[in-house]
Order: sequence, then structure tokens, then C-alpha cells
Amino acid sequence: MANDVNHMLAAMSPERRVRVECEVDRIRSAPLYQLRKALALTQEQVAQELGIGQAAVS
Repeated sequence: MANDVNHMLAAMSPERRVRVECEVDRIRSAPLYQLRKALALTQEQVAQELGIGQAAVS
């Protein structure tokens, strides 16, 4: 998958790549609860996906 992403990024214009990288930075800096709510996921669903206990997500 990383290879596919790298190919996509390489094919983008420099301006587009900067916009994508800024959006990635914004998403990475968002607190987990904001991402979870935006995706309409429960703590249990996130925990299951990550292979951790629900208490670690709360």
C-alpha cells in the first residue's frame, strides 16, 4: 500500500502534494476522539480495529 501512495504522490504536481501533506498533518494532529466521532465509530470499534482494549481508547 505504501508503494501505491508513493506512486500517487510522485504523480502529483508539487502544489497538490503540498496540499495533501498539509491535510495529512492536520488529520494526524487531531485528537483520537475527533477522528472517531467524524467516522461515527464507537470506542469499542476503534479498540477492536487496533487490537487493544476499549479502556485504552477512552
